[in-house]
Amino acid sequence: MLITIAYTFLIFLLGLNTNMNDKKARSRYLVVSGLILVLISGLRSYYIGSGDTSRYAMMFEEDIMMSFQDIWTSGIKDPFYHVFSKALTLVVGNNFPAVLTAFAIIFISAYSILVKKESPNLLLSVIVFFTMGFFNFSMHGVRQSLAMAFIMLTFFPLKEKKLLKFLLLVFIASLFHKSAAIFVVAYPFCKLGFNMKTAVLYLGLIAILMIYGDFIIRWFATEASVYDERFASYAESTKSLTYSGFIQLCLYLVLVFMNLRRFLSADPTASMMISLLVLAIIFQVFAVFIAEMFRVAMYFSSFLVILVPRLLQTYPPSNRKMVTYILCALLLLYFYMNPYKLQYDFFWNDLL
Repeated sequence: MLITIAYTFLIFLLGLNTNMNDKKARSRYLVVSGLILVLISGLRSYYIGSGDTSRYAMMFEEDIMMSFQDIWTSGIKDPFYHVFSKALTLVVGNNFPAVLTAFAIIFISAYSILVKKESPNLLLSVIVFFTMGFFNFSMHGVRQSLAMAFIMLTFFPLKEKKLLKFLLLVFIASLFHKSAAIFVVAYPFCKLGFNMKTAVLYLGLIAILMIYGDFIIRWFATEASVYDERFASYAESTKSLTYSGFIQLCLYLVLVFMNLRRFLSADPTASMMISLLVLAIIFQVFAVFIAEMFRVAMYFSSFLVILVPRLLQTYPPSNRKMVTYILCALLLLYFYMNPYKLQYDFFWNDLL
């Protein structure tokens, strides 16, 4: 807990003392904070949180004993991930913490590229990145964090309406985690845009899913099990989440509606980012019935790291500082009161 408080506070303090109007200073801040996060992620205990990393450590030991061809033909889930991790050993050796560090570099680099180019307030982006659990999740969902890295980069072809580049990035993401393929729905949704008519349509859809979502998602999981066998376990899952994640995303949507007209008129990417937020809410509804669906929602909600700063940038200057300070205080309070998100230990303590 103390380690998490220490490194997050250090990054916040560095941000407060950085001149964000200076491009070189912004870049230095991203590099320094990125290096801190890469080290924290790469040196983590395999047993924090759900212990997913420990399972990947065991799979890694199996992978290094096999040839590339044997891995590819073994029938293992998402073989590209295993081939990729084995390929990294040619550079860093048979050292799993070093491989995790390489994974962290990919994830943090993608996040840094996105916020450097698209966020008007890096410190607010960092706060959203932590408090929404994106960094914490990257230390548990090993394969999915790699998939999310490429999904975050789809923002640029989405903005430029370059379908082939968008599909290529989604395809690469799906090689690491097949669930990333669902992100293809982002393109038609973003192209449809966001206005009062589509807002009514989306709100109606969300209401329907809250009532019939259990039936819909279990039917979908059963059908999708032909594509990926893991969906079969989802269809039979009895694990579910509370409405807290759904409510949190809805509060962001309320914040959007409070300044909707100004946001849509002032920011050319506003419609696209709101559509992605709505998609995150739609998939988060399903997490109330099948807990694993929150993972799918994260592909879409990850763009909050730029939506929130860009939204607040369009608020009237007289209100902007007050809204920003209140939001930051609430987000940090929520983060530091969440024991799960504060869990951290170094990998060498696993040996004690």
